[in-house]
Amino acid sequence: MAPQIPQSTRPKTKKPLIPWDRDGVNGGESSIEIVLEWLATGTNYERWRGDGERGRTKTRLCSEIVQLMNLRGITHCDTKGTSFHYYSCD
Repeated sequence: MAPQIPQSTRPKTKKPLIPWDRDGVNGGESSIEIVLEWLATGTNYERWRGDGERGRTKTRLCSEIVQLMNLRGITHCDTKGTSFHYYSCD
Protein backbone atom coordinates (compact mmCIF):
# COMPACT_ATOMS: atom_id res chain seq x y z
CA MET A 1 0.00 0.00 0.00
CA ALA A 2 1.38 3.40 -1.00
CA PRO A 3 2.03 5.90 1.79
CA GLN A 4 -0.58 8.61 2.09
CA ILE A 5 0.47 12.20 1.55
CA PRO A 6 -0.81 14.57 4.22
CA GLN A 7 -3.42 16.96 2.84
CA SER A 8 -1.33 20.01 3.76
CA THR A 9 1.51 18.90 1.45
CA ARG A 10 -0.64 17.91 -1.53
CA PRO A 11 -0.22 20.21 -4.50
CA LYS A 12 -3.19 22.49 -5.05
CA THR A 13 -4.69 22.57 -8.50
CA LYS A 14 -5.08 26.07 -9.84
CA LYS A 15 -8.03 27.17 -11.90
CA PRO A 16 -7.06 28.10 -15.43
CA LEU A 17 -6.80 31.83 -15.98
CA ILE A 18 -9.54 33.21 -18.21
CA PRO A 19 -8.86 36.57 -19.88
CA TRP A 20 -11.35 39.23 -18.79
CA ASP A 21 -11.86 40.39 -22.36
CA ARG A 22 -12.71 36.92 -23.70
CA ASP A 23 -14.88 35.29 -21.06
CA GLY A 24 -18.35 36.19 -22.34
CA VAL A 25 -20.82 33.31 -22.43
CA ASN A 26 -22.50 32.42 -25.75
CA GLY A 27 -21.31 35.62 -27.40
CA GLY A 28 -22.37 37.77 -24.45
CA GLU A 29 -20.51 40.58 -22.74
CA SER A 30 -17.08 39.90 -21.28
CA SER A 31 -16.20 40.65 -17.67
CA ILE A 32 -14.37 43.84 -18.58
CA GLU A 33 -17.37 45.04 -20.60
CA ILE A 34 -19.61 44.40 -17.58
CA VAL A 35 -17.20 46.32 -15.33
CA LEU A 36 -17.11 49.29 -17.69
CA GLU A 37 -20.89 49.24 -18.02
CA TRP A 38 -21.23 49.21 -14.21
CA LEU A 39 -18.79 52.12 -13.84
CA ALA A 40 -20.70 54.14 -16.47
CA THR A 41 -24.10 53.54 -14.86
CA GLY A 42 -25.58 56.20 -12.58
CA THR A 43 -23.25 57.21 -9.77
CA ASN A 44 -21.27 53.95 -9.67
CA TYR A 45 -18.01 55.62 -10.69
CA GLU A 46 -18.37 58.20 -7.91
CA ARG A 47 -19.28 55.44 -5.48
CA TRP A 48 -16.13 53.57 -6.48
CA ARG A 49 -13.82 56.59 -6.27
CA GLY A 50 -15.36 58.30 -3.28
CA ASP A 51 -15.66 57.51 0.38
CA GLY A 52 -19.32 58.41 0.71
CA GLU A 53 -20.47 54.84 0.96
CA ARG A 54 -21.52 55.13 4.60
CA GLY A 55 -19.37 52.17 5.56
CA ARG A 56 -19.69 50.18 2.35
CA THR A 57 -16.36 48.89 1.20
CA LYS A 58 -14.99 48.25 -2.26
CA THR A 59 -15.44 44.57 -1.55
CA ARG A 60 -19.18 45.14 -1.29
CA LEU A 61 -19.15 47.17 -4.49
CA CYS A 62 -17.25 44.33 -6.16
CA SER A 63 -20.00 41.99 -4.98
CA GLU A 64 -22.50 44.02 -6.99
CA ILE A 65 -20.37 43.61 -10.10
CA VAL A 66 -19.83 39.90 -9.53
CA GLN A 67 -23.61 39.46 -9.23
CA LEU A 68 -24.02 41.12 -12.64
CA MET A 69 -21.39 38.78 -14.06
CA ASN A 70 -23.14 35.75 -12.58
CA LEU A 71 -26.45 36.85 -14.10
CA ARG A 72 -24.72 36.82 -17.49
CA GLY A 73 -23.25 33.35 -16.95
CA ILE A 74 -19.74 34.39 -15.93
CA THR A 75 -19.11 32.40 -12.77
CA HIS A 76 -15.32 32.17 -12.52
CA CYS A 77 -14.97 35.61 -10.86
CA ASP A 78 -15.25 36.34 -7.17
CA THR A 79 -14.85 39.48 -5.10
CA LYS A 80 -11.22 38.70 -4.34
CA GLY A 81 -10.20 38.41 -7.98
CA THR A 82 -12.48 41.22 -9.00
CA SER A 83 -11.13 43.72 -6.49
CA PHE A 84 -7.58 43.07 -7.66
CA HIS A 85 -8.51 44.26 -11.13
CA TYR A 86 -10.48 47.25 -9.86
CA TYR A 87 -7.78 48.47 -7.53
CA SER A 88 -5.49 48.65 -10.53
CA CYS A 89 -7.96 51.13 -12.06
CA ASP A 90 -7.59 53.59 -9.15
